[in-house]
Amino acid sequence: MVTSLIYDMVNEFFVPFTNFPPQDKKILFEQFSVLFDNAEKSYNTFKAYGHIENNDKVILADGGYVKLDEIYKYYINSLDVTADPQQLVR
Repeated sequence: MVTSLIYDMVNEFFVPFTNFPPQDKKILFEQFSVLFDNAEKSYNTFKAYGHIENNDKVILADGGYVKLDEIYKYYINSLDVTADPQQLVR
């Protein structure tokens, strides 16, 4: 869903992108969308917490946040993780 929203925004507001052939749009978007999504999360984190000294929170795609010193908790109950979550996030 986020990818669809990003695509719609880029297609509407970035005029050169609008004029590209569909195949070129697809290639460019595949290479660009992850970077754009990460930049947006960084920007939202700065907007929300940039005024707080020593902030340790990062805003996630769903609008929630994670504290950097507690990020290992994301991996505690994962069936795909076989290593120690504390070591994994280092």
